[in-house]
Amino acid sequence: MGKWLSLFFIFLLFASSVFGGSVEERSMEHTRITSKECLEVLEKGNVLRQNGQNFFRIIYKGYSYIVNVKYMGSVRNFKCDEKMKLIAN
Repeated sequence: MGKWLSLFFIFLLFASSVFGGSVEERSMEHTRITSKECLEVLEKGNVLRQNGQNFFRIIYKGYSYIVNVKYMGSVRNFKCDEKMKLIAN
């Protein structure tokens, strides 16, 4: 019994540290992203590319933005579709 109890406590020790320092995203669905804000995010944010996708994420000032790329003829259009607040756990 004591052996299983000590193994259980060791498991809890490692399991609790797995989520330490992680980040959660909170959706901000009703927040409108202006074109000025989107341009600032595109210029100054940190880009995280998604393999094989037509969108990417940009991290800027504690927020995660989802940016879609659409083509209109030969013109490439970037649109900031969603903004999510990053919260440290």
